[in-house]
Amino acid sequence: MPSEETWERALADAGVAPGYVRGIEFPGLTGTRIATHIPPGSSAGTGGAFDLTPEERRTANEDRGSHRIVHSGDMDEVAMLGILRAQLEHVRQFDAEPGSYQATVAINESLTPLYGGEPGGAVVYLALPMMRDAQAAGARIVRRVHGPQFGKFYDPNFGLLYRTEVEPGSIETLPMRTVVFGAIHADAFVRLIGDDEDEAVGFLVMHTRPEAGAWWVALKEDEMFQNLSATSPAWRPSPEAIAAGPDGAKANAWRPLEALLDRAHQHGLWVVSRS
Repeated sequence: MPSEETWERALADAGVAPGYVRGIEFPGLTGTRIATHIPPGSSAGTGGAFDLTPEERRTANEDRGSHRIVHSGDMDEVAMLGILRAQLEHVRQFDAEPGSYQATVAINESLTPLYGGEPGGAVVYLALPMMRDAQAAGARIVRRVHGPQFGKFYDPNFGLLYRTEVEPGSIETLPMRTVVFGAIHADAFVRLIGDDEDEAVGFLVMHTRPEAGAWWVALKEDEMFQNLSATSPAWRPSPEAIAAGPDGAKANAWRPLEALLDRAHQHGLWVVSRS
């Protein structure tokens, strides 16, 4: 269980009032059972970021009108501080940009057929702007409170919290960053929404910003962005490359794809900033 001091530090750093978020702790710690944020009006389901038992789901869903952070209790205070702060960033994101939050959920779902199911594949999930910001916020408070965590960079559960040194992006730019990331795999996103590009763009306009339609057109017309986007699935590592990596560092096989996604995203942001 996190200490009162750890909770207070995470809440203060996020600017979230005590009592605004309900923390729910369950045992167990695996790659899929660390922490998840459940926003108001939503119910905890099965599978996903935190696989709950039927009894745990009932507990998590007792107060569906509040923000809930479901987390494992099987971690030390350093990891707990970073994890709680990362999840509190999702609270801030949902409150400020609920549409971008929902768009991120859809974009992530569209990428599952392309990249899901392999060890280390969470690299793509954690590249989503909303997820990257949360991890960066968690890593920042870990560095500030506990200092560099040398020797833990490849911890299988918390390595990203210990080695990330970038600052989280602003919530004000989250809608644009979300649209650009979704456009990298435009065909997959369109298929998820309904095999109609106009419908997919309409979804983004409704959930992010009215300008999303113009952003999408600008990205479709930019040759470099389209070339980078078309190349990205080819950088999915083979099962053999993943298996060759040491335990705890399976994500290394995904780093070339991560770098390509980052390059496409940064170029896409430059394109839409000029549109």
